Amino acid sequence: MWNIERQIMDDFTLVLDVTQDPLSEDAATESCARTLSLVHCIPDDVAVLDRQGRTIFFNHLPAGRTVDEILGCPYVDFLAVEHRHVFDRACRDALETCRTQEVEVESTTGRWWHCHLVALSEYGEDQHLLIIARDVSERKQVEEILLEREHRYRLLLHAVTSYTYCVQLSHGLPVATAHSPGCFTTTGYSQEDFTSDPYLWINMVHRKDQDKVRRFVERILAGERVSPLEHRIIHRSGAVRWIRNTVVPHYEDGVLMRYDGVVEDISERKAAEMALQAREAGLLAAQRIQSHLLPEAPRTLVGCDIAGASQPADFTGGDYFDYLALSDGSTAFVVGDVSGHGLGPAIVMAMIHAHLRALAKIDHDLSAMVASANRFLIEENETDVFVTVFLGALDPTTRVFRYVNAGHPAGYVLDREGRVKACLESTSFPLGIVADAEFAAGVPRELEPGDLVLLLTDGITEARSPAGEMFGIQRTLSLVRENRELPSDEIVRLLYEAVREFSAGEKLSDDMTSILIKIEPWS
Repeated sequence: MWNIERQIMDDFTLVLDVTQDPLSEDAATESCARTLSLVHCIPDDVAVLDRQGRTIFFNHLPAGRTVDEILGCPYVDFLAVEHRHVFDRACRDALETCRTQEVEVESTTGRWWHCHLVALSEYGEDQHLLIIARDVSERKQVEEILLEREHRYRLLLHAVTSYTYCVQLSHGLPVATAHSPGCFTTTGYSQEDFTSDPYLWINMVHRKDQDKVRRFVERILAGERVSPLEHRIIHRSGAVRWIRNTVVPHYEDGVLMRYDGVVEDISERKAAEMALQAREAGLLAAQRIQSHLLPEAPRTLVGCDIAGASQPADFTGGDYFDYLALSDGSTAFVVGDVSGHGLGPAIVMAMIHAHLRALAKIDHDLSAMVASANRFLIEENETDVFVTVFLGALDPTTRVFRYVNAGHPAGYVLDREGRVKACLESTSFPLGIVADAEFAAGVPRELEPGDLVLLLTDGITEARSPAGEMFGIQRTLSLVRENRELPSDEIVRLLYEAVREFSAGEKLSDDMTSILIKIEPWS
């Protein structure tokens, strides 16, 4: 005997009961035919699967499909790929537990189906699975629309960082307060929370601000016109928030009857203001440091015309230059570029400046001086700041120029005709990268009357036009060459003017620093 019994959607029962004795074969055949006819008439899709999940019976042929495409094919092939695993698991559970399983899946045509899966204890020789599927696509569409609307509402609610409240008065005292729904986003407390706790409005205020909030309310009740009050609250999450409370009083016959308030969350603005204040304080300190590091006047050296200048791109820059009197009587020229801007790089700049000045009094070996400054920087500085340094020295007697270039842009020596006589390229790493780095000296250059030495930072050559073109070293050298007969300070001024004109008034992205040394004829 085999038996199929299934309640279809709680109001329709399909029962097929076949026994060998009561019914003749013809009667059984007729009963089956009537039952199958009834199954074909119901709106739900009915299918029977074998234990391997292949379709062996169905009542409705899907549009665009043939019978041969359905019979014998795995049922999951007609489902969206991402839902096949869920359907397979529900089939296994139904067969193993003999309990009805329900699952909603999407077909490859985009329709949604609510499926009941029923294990048939006997169907031929093997156990089979009855599937009754109802098309719920319209319901899913409605659900998705509702979910989308709810999502938009929640986004809107959380985006609103202001709320209103109204305080009703009687005989000059508050008797009732109402808050708008936006109070939850701003404070973390709901309208019901404020209703159940009449002191929540003051209890949530930061303890250091509670007195001024009380005075604020007292002035309102006294009939004073008050300006908006900014103060801190403790959000329900425990976070500190800044709010701005603006009050509008309402009078009847000169008597204050109620006042309305608007509370705005200004936490982001306050954070930005405090960050700006901290940055400005740091920049002011850095500016003071830098102003004490740069030489107050050009270096005076017999037989030379020397000029130097540094123009920061920001409030304070990362470039610096200096003149040092070495222990052997020669004069050293330093051009440095500290990575970054602000107080931290300014402190690093001051450290290098002071260290090199101290070394200049007892040493004149440029490689040793730079190596010592490098070790000092790594030992004393805990940040990732690094420094490029060009340290050159000119012997006023022999006019030999020697140098160490630690990761800095190349310097240039031009002859009396403006031709490049030497390129003083980098000989090692910048300072602050490798503790035991060696800083080899470049090839010494004997300078002749009319020669010109240009030391600079990349803020000059890498300045860009509005179109994105760089000023470049060739423009730099051409300008110096064309104006080589002018005094050094005039050449430096013209160079900086040319860079700013090239940038068409755009804010420079980096500092500009240079030293120019012109060798005059022997006296």
